[in-house]
Amino acid sequence: MNKPLVRRRPKVVLAVSVLTLAVAVTATVSPAGASPAALDRTPWYAKGEPAQTDSTGARGAYDRAQGIAAAKKAGPKVKLPKLKAGFIQIIGAVYSAQRIERATKTAVQKIGWSWARCDAQGDPAKMESCGQSLLNQGVNVLFADGIEPSFINGTLIRARDKQVPVFIIGGMVTPSKLIYNYAPDEGVAAKILSAAVIKQLQALPGTKEVAVWNYPAIWGSLRTKVFNAEVQKTSDIKVKYTTDVDGMNVVDGTRTGVASQLTQTPDLKGIWNSFDSAAFGAAQAVKAAFPGKAFPDAPCVWTFSGDPPQFDAMRKGEVCILLDQAYDNTGWISVDQAAEWFARKKVPSRRLDGGYGRSVSFHEQTIVTKANVPKPGEWLQSPTSAKTFFTAKWAEEFTQ
Repeated sequence: MNKPLVRRRPKVVLAVSVLTLAVAVTATVSPAGASPAALDRTPWYAKGEPAQTDSTGARGAYDRAQGIAAAKKAGPKVKLPKLKAGFIQIIGAVYSAQRIERATKTAVQKIGWSWARCDAQGDPAKMESCGQSLLNQGVNVLFADGIEPSFINGTLIRARDKQVPVFIIGGMVTPSKLIYNYAPDEGVAAKILSAAVIKQLQALPGTKEVAVWNYPAIWGSLRTKVFNAEVQKTSDIKVKYTTDVDGMNVVDGTRTGVASQLTQTPDLKGIWNSFDSAAFGAAQAVKAAFPGKAFPDAPCVWTFSGDPPQFDAMRKGEVCILLDQAYDNTGWISVDQAAEWFARKKVPSRRLDGGYGRSVSFHEQTIVTKANVPKPGEWLQSPTSAKTFFTAKWAEEFTQ
């Protein structure tokens, strides 16, 4: 078997492009029951995580048609071998990480492979031991959510030697020829959220000071870097504190740290959280320091990832603004890329989005506030349902 890894180092551009978020785009009008002629980017809500939810009606017909077209473009129907997939969980206690794992497991089971997993609990040493353990169990392919390649270097070298492809998903990581990385573009996401935060702050008079809580992985650090760069373009907003989140004590560590910052600087106007779970700790600290108060009489909390805990905190006024994107769809993308390799020997894409073209959108970025927060039990869905698209694609493309 040829190794599913290219020799040259991939070029991943981390520079942020200027994009305008289209929260509401006019939908294509189609006859009842017909597939629309173009991708419908109008925001929609449903009772289910994005990667677990099928699209319906005209949107569903379009997604299925696109999946079938992608299968036909890939080539004649081929046999897909029965394989065992392994998953290294970065922090199993974090909801967003659980969501990525659920999506990947659903995709793996849909395609007919078996499943094994290991929770590293946020400990870099355990990330490596998890990878080694899964290789010892004979997995044919490895998936991991947002883990820096340097943390599992031994696993990556051994996986290369065993011809086991490794996919790191859900968040951008340091480029490496030993892995394939599928994730939303965090530079774009951070720029969109930064614009919303700055607009909110600049509605207030005078100089506004904020705290930044960074997460020391590429996806977290890029969010922080972009926010700091955007703040530096202003004359009335200043970053007072920059602190790294403790990956093994995300919520309580952040709560304690923010509480200390609020004691020292009670007029802070907000806390930027590059790691979604850290926002809970920040919100708890703000609530304790400013009981019964809300922005601008209390600091705002800003973060990423639209999950039930974040949405619930937003309904309570504990989180002001978040940037939502269906990062869990990367589970389906990575499984599809792996299947193409094992069935067709097609080298996986080096694009963050997997290279499926402009007729689909798995990672639409949307600003969410209390004004458009989903109802309890609902999620903001991606324009393209990954579940619908890839289920149709695989039914057309593979036999077992």
